[in-house]
Amino acid sequence: MTPRPLILIVDDDAQLTHVLQLRLESAGCAVVLARAANEALRVAQAECPDLIITDLHLIDERGFEFHRLLNERLASPPPVIYLTGGASTEDQCEALSLGASAFVTKPFDFAELLRQVQQCLRIGRGRMQERTLA
Repeated sequence: MTPRPLILIVDDDAQLTHVLQLRLESAGCAVVLARAANEALRVAQAECPDLIITDLHLIDERGFEFHRLLNERLASPPPVIYLTGGASTEDQCEALSLGASAFVTKPFDFAELLRQVQQCLRIGRGRMQERTLA
């Protein structure tokens, strides 16, 4: 049986994360949630997600700082999709310079987000295989 890809969603909007969790699980993914950067970093280190979807504005850090910490602390950081509202062109450029795979602005079309998720998961299939062998 093929393992389900694990996605970490980092956002303090409980309603949004709940809807995303339901939609991504119905698309065949496993989902873990975190409300803040510190919690998300612990989850990422413990669970080795295949993909992270994060807001730019977190409770305790900016998404960029969280992304920098991921890059510093994980030997092989997963792809990151930023899902945020009110971001500037500079924000998008900074996200991409940190290695973001995609930048999706709220409000968003779930079908487009799902396409971005699937693309990231196709590229990162090796992570999922490593996680199942560990």
